[in-house]
Amino acid sequence: MNWKMTDKDFDNLEWLYKHRLFVNKLIEMETTMKPSTLNISMTNEIIAVVKFNDREALVLKEEPKLIYTKYGTDTIIGTDGVFYNFYGYEEPKGSWTAFAGRKFDLELDNGKVEKCYGQWWDSITKKAIEVLGINETDNKVIYATACSVENLKKCYVFHGYKGLSKKIEEFRNTYTGKVYDYMEYEKLLRQKP
Repeated sequence: MNWKMTDKDFDNLEWLYKHRLFVNKLIEMETTMKPSTLNISMTNEIIAVVKFNDREALVLKEEPKLIYTKYGTDTIIGTDGVFYNFYGYEEPKGSWTAFAGRKFDLELDNGKVEKCYGQWWDSITKKAIEVLGINETDNKVIYATACSVENLKKCYVFHGYKGLSKKIEEFRNTYTGKVYDYMEYEKLLRQKP
């Protein structure tokens, strides 16, 4: 096979090269920018604090509404300014799937929807560490247990989130009321007004 390039072929290659440079720059910008979703101002409030095993669970005025941002191709961070969910991408292999292959959608801050089918794992990626400045001293990731008072009235089960230690501590310090025993608060919720 004898193949010769024409002037038109060179023009197409030049266009493809410039287009690829442009796309690479967009990807680089998307993965290095810190969007405003990381600086969300938390408007929720703590209604009560409940002893939960050896920790505390926060009873909130409303459920956290996480806003999800995608960084590059392997990181999604959801936050409301205090609580976080982290997702890292890894292609599923056979029965090795995230969340047992459960399908769900994450609505991203740019209006796009990420269809999840086992490829997005609960994972703090290198990119998430970089974007949020996570470290093991003053900005570490900790587990946080919380739920809205309305959801607890329907089903007395708290949800697990992650959070940055400083933000969770600041938020917890906004509540100065009684710390309830687990069963005591459930009984209080079950009482008729």
